[in-house]
Amino acid sequence: MRAVAQNPVPMAAWGLIVAVLLVLGTIPFFLGLAVVIPLLGHATWHLYREVIVKDPNARPVFPEPRERKPAADFPANLFPWRRSDRG
Repeated sequence: MRAVAQNPVPMAAWGLIVAVLLVLGTIPFFLGLAVVIPLLGHATWHLYREVIVKDPNARPVFPEPRERKPAADFPANLFPWRRSDRG
C-alpha cells in the first residue's frame, strides 16, 4: 500500500502493462500466456526488489518459534481460552 501511495503513476502504468499483456496473451488460444506469465512474474520480482527491498544484501528476519501443539488437539487449539486442562 505504501509503495502504491508513494508511486501512483508508475504503479498505474505497471497495472496497465500487465492488463494489456494478459489480454494479448489470451488472443492466440491462451497459448501466449505460456510466454506472458513467466515474463510478468520475472519482471514483477525485479520491480518488487527495486521498490520494496531497499538493501539487496539484507538478511531475512525469522519469527520466533512458537509452542508446538499436537494435531490431535486441533479444534481445541483454535480456542485456547476453553482448554480443559486449565482448572
